[in-house]
Amino acid sequence: MMKSATTLFLMLSNVVTCFYTTIPQGYVGVYSYLNKIQDELVEDLTVYYPIISNIQLVKIIQDNDYVDNVKCISKEGIYLMIPQIEIANKIKKEHVINVTKNYGFDYDKKLVVRPIAQFIRELCAERTIDEIVITDFHKLDNLLKTEIQRQVDEINSGITIDYVRITSVDFPEDIRKLRLEKEKEKNNKGIQEEAMKTEQVKKNKEAMVAKLDNEI
Repeated sequence: MMKSATTLFLMLSNVVTCFYTTIPQGYVGVYSYLNKIQDELVEDLTVYYPIISNIQLVKIIQDNDYVDNVKCISKEGIYLMIPQIEIANKIKKEHVINVTKNYGFDYDKKLVVRPIAQFIRELCAERTIDEIVITDFHKLDNLLKTEIQRQVDEINSGITIDYVRITSVDFPEDIRKLRLEKEKEKNNKGIQEEAMKTEQVKKNKEAMVAKLDNEI
């Protein structure tokens, strides 16, 4: 009798545990009943019935998404690889229900990550390799941030893009060597021109001294 009572107690304890959940700090719970998202968020200790309902956690503090190994092509047709793009973003609590209803719980992939990958390809296609890796490299982060923020604002998603960071840009080794050779030639040319200017100044000075000597 005692053994049966203990077993029953343990079974009931497990059932009760399954019926309760707490929402961690920095998250809200989206309550679904019969696979339909309800209109009120769960933010405290709450009870639910797993067979007919569910609570999905959604992070409302800053979260970091990553886009890895993005392939793109420069204006000259050179294939490039961006190893990683980091996107820091968050969603306002009051927009969570509407966004998850319309875009699902992977809304950040649909509204932030995929558009980032697409837009960096467009930015690369408009620029030469030198512009991508040197001249405009420091601008790319802000260009991506501004464009994706515009897109999520356009649909009133409540998403904020805090920052975007591109780690580096990789390109074929033969192109790298060619660029290094051109840079070396440019530097050598600059050194030669500077030496010629110095020599010319020296000759001008000598000519001026000679002229003064002749006038004495």
